[in-house]
Amino acid sequence: MAQGVAALQQSGKSVAARPAAAAGVAAEIRELEAMARGVFGADVDHWLRQPNHLLGGHTPASMMFAPTGRSKVRQLLKAYALAA
Repeated sequence: MAQGVAALQQSGKSVAARPAAAAGVAAEIRELEAMARGVFGADVDHWLRQPNHLLGGHTPASMMFAPTGRSKVRQLLKAYALAA
């Protein structure tokens, strides 16, 4: 579950230079990963790493680096949860 947070830390993205911003982004990523685990259970890691045509062919994990990407992942997870 911490893969998204670890990837963010290793990426060298600019938010790492601003601890408060990085902490907020990390918390949001953890929240999204928890939502994904609730929807996909043990298959969550696979889902996070698979390109998704509903995300323009990007992986959910890669979309979590930008605010708009996190929003799209959140919307997709909500749709999956409603459909389940």
